[in-house]
Amino acid sequence: MIRVYTKTRHIAKIKNFLDSSNIESEIYTINDNPPDTPFDLGVSYCYPRKITEPLLSIPKNGFVNYHPAPLPKYPGITELDDAIKNKEMHWGVTAHYMDKNYDTGQIVRIKEIELHEPPTSPNELGAISHYYLFQLFKETIIEMTKKYKLGEEGFWYDGDWRQMPWIKPQIEDGKLTRFNYIVQYPENLKTGINFDIGSFTYINCKFGVEIQDYVQIGSHCSIYSHSTIDQEKGTVLLKKNCRIGSHSTIMPNVTIGENSMIGAYSFVNHDIPANEIWVGVPAKFKKKIS
Repeated sequence: MIRVYTKTRHIAKIKNFLDSSNIESEIYTINDNPPDTPFDLGVSYCYPRKITEPLLSIPKNGFVNYHPAPLPKYPGITELDDAIKNKEMHWGVTAHYMDKNYDTGQIVRIKEIELHEPPTSPNELGAISHYYLFQLFKETIIEMTKKYKLGEEGFWYDGDWRQMPWIKPQIEDGKLTRFNYIVQYPENLKTGINFDIGSFTYINCKFGVEIQDYVQIGSHCSIYSHSTIDQEKGTVLLKKNCRIGSHSTIMPNVTIGENSMIGAYSFVNHDIPANEIWVGVPAKFKKKIS
């Protein structure tokens, strides 16, 4: 069930569309006093009040704001006046997930509008914005009610994944993640934050793998805490901000030091000190990182 917060003048069209789409909903204006009962997805549609905690955290799939201007260029409530002042010709409306700040959450979609001439009044530009904003609402709300909260498996996002805030990935044993890498024995994987693992990388955590904050691992890498060929085993530790080039192999009992870099197509079977670059098969010292 979704809960919509909006102005009175938008209620009829929103309700008619949601009812015709068989989407269960509640709609409230600034004059209402909604109950504190849980709901799945929150929507702010030109709502004249900032939505804050604890309300912001009630819906399990987050809160979406429909903003009548392109973000991040035109946030706030003076967006129409600012666009007229700037003689804006390239316009748009935005759907974005809400956070504790104002108009800064992750953008889901911007519907772009090319104006034939600079707008001359807020009423003129406002009419254009609200027409396209409702089109954007109809294009996105059905899919968003089917999906999940920001970052979860199945999350529907229409923008550039590279610009999406980092969220810890969901990892299941032996299954491709959303980012197309595989982890075995994920119960033995310890991770920090803001790490990045490239597509088609394989990580065997049977005897423990730790990936610390800001580690980057390229595509097609292999990281082994257990080698079935020679039965070597031991924890692999990738320390903060180290980087592993694509198609590289890290063997058991190896620590890669902080800030160190492993060149692409390298084979690493011993510890690498911090702040160094190593390259090759087997990996050899290249130079210090200053």
